[in-house]
Amino acid sequence: MGKAVDYAKRGLDGIISVTPFNCMPGLIVDGFVPKFRKDNNNIPFVSIEYDGFQDSTREMRIDTFVAQVKERYENKKYTKSH
Repeated sequence: MGKAVDYAKRGLDGIISVTPFNCMPGLIVDGFVPKFRKDNNNIPFVSIEYDGFQDSTREMRIDTFVAQVKERYENKKYTKSH
């Protein structure tokens, strides 16, 4: 989570946290995500648990995340130019 804060401060447009399925540290990080997002201008953040199997809902969540990151990037670019 500390590196996510660092990346957000550097201006990244989104964070993906990938953890093994049912990993306790990953579950703890998930508890901090709402405050992290609030403190960092609602940065897109997605937590992905990976168990080695194909998961269509995981792919959909990643696609949604990518769309949010692109929108955030475009909004920042537009704001800087105006």
